Amino acid sequence: MRPWQKAIPQEDRELYEQAGFAGRLPWGERPALLIVDVTLPFLGKRTDVAKSVEEVPTGCGEAGWIALDHIMELVEVARTARTPVVYTRPAPGSVTTKRALKAGGKGPIQDFPAEISPQAGDLLIEKPAASAFFETSLHDYLRAQSLDTILMAGASTSGCVRASVVDAFSHGYTVLAVEECIFDRSSFAHAANLFDMEAKYADVVSLQEALDYLARVGSLKTRP
Repeated sequence: MRPWQKAIPQEDRELYEQAGFAGRLPWGERPALLIVDVTLPFLGKRTDVAKSVEEVPTGCGEAGWIALDHIMELVEVARTARTPVVYTRPAPGSVTTKRALKAGGKGPIQDFPAEISPQAGDLLIEKPAASAFFETSLHDYLRAQSLDTILMAGASTSGCVRASVVDAFSHGYTVLAVEECIFDRSSFAHAANLFDMEAKYADVVSLQEALDYLARVGSLKTRP
C-alpha cells in the first residue's frame, strides 16, 4: 500500500473498487511533462508547514522541497527522452483560489526555484485561474504536436493540480499523476485528492514508473 492510501478508510477503498472505479488506462507514446506552479511562493520555507505559512502563507513547507528533489529527476529524464516540458505559474493578478480573490489578486512574484528553472524550448504558461487549461494555449500546444499523455507534477494536489488533471482528462488526454512529484500543504487533502483522482481521472504512478515510461517512449524516438 502506498503511503497516501493509508489515509483512506478501508471501507471507502473497497466501495470504490466494488463500484468499478480506479483501474488503469492505456498509456500513449507521445507524452508531455506538465509542472504546475512549482514556484518559490508555493514551496515556502523548507521547514514544518505550520512555520512555513507564518512567513509565506501559500507555502507547503517540507513536503514541497522533498517533491522538488523528485521533480528535478523527472525533468532531467524527460529532457533526455525529448519529451516536451511545460511549466505553469499564476499570472499577475490571477485568481486561483478564494484566498487570492479576497486578496484582490495581489500576491508575491512567482519565480521558479533555480533547480528546475524553465529552459529554452520549454513552454511557460501564465494562467489566470487554477487549471493549466483554462483560457490558456496549452491544449492547442499539445494538440499541434499530437501529444496524447500528460505526466503531472506540481502544487497543490487539491487545487491547481487537481483542476489541471480534471481538465486534461476532459480534453481526452491520459493523465499520469506522479505521486512523489505532487505536493500540498495538507497531508489529508493530498491523500484524499490522489485517491479521488486515481478513481476518476488519472493513473497515480510512482516516480520510478514515470521514469521507466519516459525511457521507453524516448527509445521509440531513436528507432530508425
